[in-house]
Amino acid sequence: MNWSAALLKAACHLPPGLIDRLLGGLSGSRTVRRLLQRRDARRLEAVGEPHRILLVSDVNLGDSINIQPVAQLLRDRLPAARIDYVHSRVAAPLIRSNPHITESVPLFGGRFTPSEHEVRSLSRRIGRVRYDVVFSFCPFLSARRLQRPGCAVIGPLPFALRVVHLAAREPSAVAHLVPNMTGYVGELLGAGPAGAGPPPEGATIYLPADAVERRDRWLAARGLPPDSRPVFLNPDASNRYTLVPEEMQAALLRRLLGDGGSERVLLGSGFTFPGVERRVLERLPAPLARRVTAVPTSLPIDVYAALTDACSVFITADTGPMHIAAARKVCPQQAGLFWNRTSVVGLFGPTLPRVYGYDSSRPGHVPASQDAPSRLYEAACPRKGLLCSVQRMGQTCSGEACFRGLDVEEVAQFALGRVTHEHPRETERVTTEQRP
Repeated sequence: MNWSAALLKAACHLPPGLIDRLLGGLSGSRTVRRLLQRRDARRLEAVGEPHRILLVSDVNLGDSINIQPVAQLLRDRLPAARIDYVHSRVAAPLIRSNPHITESVPLFGGRFTPSEHEVRSLSRRIGRVRYDVVFSFCPFLSARRLQRPGCAVIGPLPFALRVVHLAAREPSAVAHLVPNMTGYVGELLGAGPAGAGPPPEGATIYLPADAVERRDRWLAARGLPPDSRPVFLNPDASNRYTLVPEEMQAALLRRLLGDGGSERVLLGSGFTFPGVERRVLERLPAPLARRVTAVPTSLPIDVYAALTDACSVFITADTGPMHIAAARKVCPQQAGLFWNRTSVVGLFGPTLPRVYGYDSSRPGHVPASQDAPSRLYEAACPRKGLLCSVQRMGQTCSGEACFRGLDVEEVAQFALGRVTHEHPRETERVTTEQRP
């Protein structure tokens, strides 16, 4: 039995105020955090210099993208080590060309937790390769299942407590997953060899050159030149709580396509919610709907990633495609191939924007890895708290108020302002060192 998942499901029935106080109190204990970090440091010291390292992502697409910077950090600090990466299968085309990874292992099938078959497969790999260290960022993988003689297992609890503490107690601090992951692992590893740089702050995805060729052919077949820089609205979400209401999405489209608006808008299709794009389009007048180009689910994910790079603005709920759009695009075989100037706009309901989102204008937030402003817009559900993520898993909240108070007009004004900057020269990327 997966006890971590069972405990979380049981916790969803606790009063919201109580679980917020419990999580905030546990994460707020500096003594607890220090003890856990010292424990991990001792485990690494017992190994000595690791030669075989396994990095394990959480199961979903977004985490598979965002945990890649840890591989870059490990390569920087341990240039001669074997660094393998276990991640989501759907993310494989975005990861397999990562030069910092020795072997890409697309294992997870996209469930909320790893299946028993996937856990057994991972356990056999650890025993077969005889890794010195396993860095696991999956909260539903028991360290006991991964443990082998001579192998140090570094789990996600100390890092997770750090993020919860920052999100709950320090409103001006950077609580985003990426800089906190790389920061924690960097502290455990120490300074590294001479010339080793600081921990990376944002994610990068590595795409083949033909992804751009296939993207441009797809655009041309729909009457869009590669430099048209359309707005892209992703109507899908990872679950019913993070799904922006269809009427709200239709209102946003009407505003984007109205007088003085964008000539064309790309509209993604529903993976988790099939047909959501059709239902949104049905709410538009026919003349506006004809100016919307649907992006089918059959488009390969590397072409999809290249397509986000061709857009002036990418608007989305908190879900995997947001992290695709936010990541830096790199072709290992051809420098400078990608534009990397897409403004990423995140629409947040119950999830925590400082932990998952991107905004280049607010203290305590991180920018997308794009040379363009990024923004997030947050709803005002009165019941929102640390318990929301657990309630979503337990299906104990109706979700009716998740996007209450989201200002569609404000979102549209920012997006349309970015459309006028077809080839922007300004840069609004801000590093965490520049944050208050």
